[in-house]
Amino acid sequence: MNKLSQTIIAGGGIATLILGGGIALMSQPATKSSQDTQPITIETQNTDHIENTRSHSQPVEEKQPVIETKTETTTKSLPFETKYVDDNTLAQGTTKTTQNGVEGVETTTYSITYTDGVETAREVEKVEVTRQPVNKIIARGTYVAPKPATTTTTTSKSASQNCANGTYVNSAGNTVCRPTQSSSRPAGATARCKDGSYSYSQSRRGTCSRHGGVAQWY
Repeated sequence: MNKLSQTIIAGGGIATLILGGGIALMSQPATKSSQDTQPITIETQNTDHIENTRSHSQPVEEKQPVIETKTETTTKSLPFETKYVDDNTLAQGTTKTTQNGVEGVETTTYSITYTDGVETAREVEKVEVTRQPVNKIIARGTYVAPKPATTTTTTSKSASQNCANGTYVNSAGNTVCRPTQSSSRPAGATARCKDGSYSYSQSRRGTCSRHGGVAQWY
């Protein structure tokens, strides 16, 4: 610490003045002899370094928050529908799945704001169907088997009299008229073949097999 000293001689006594950021005054009693008179010493503290330290101190800066924006997407499933369609190739009362269902996907995009790493805001930017659902399709049978033709217990000769093209015995052991050509549906016919003939078949299997297949069932 640097000090500035000054001597002051007082005729009536001795005083020491010290300056160190302030003033302190100390007095001593005066003596009768002038020879005993002592100088007054003034000490001044050099405070330049204190002022310099104060002038160089910097204000504390307030920390600014770190703000970030990110994009996030979420998805959810969309259910598929089940639809039924009639199918005349399936027996009535039966069903068959012809197309499996597939769930769709809905995607939502968010804009998210983070302040110092903590989520502070969330907004929806868009919602879109990124995959359409596929419906499940079930075929529902409508086919009704024709009633068997009247079984005759008569002899083959009498039966042939009612069938223009004769008869045959089917796998069930019944006598059935053979297919015949006609301009209209004859009594007992169960199907119309593609070549225009009519069949009296009592089962679907093999009906009109030699006449181009079945054009219409009755």
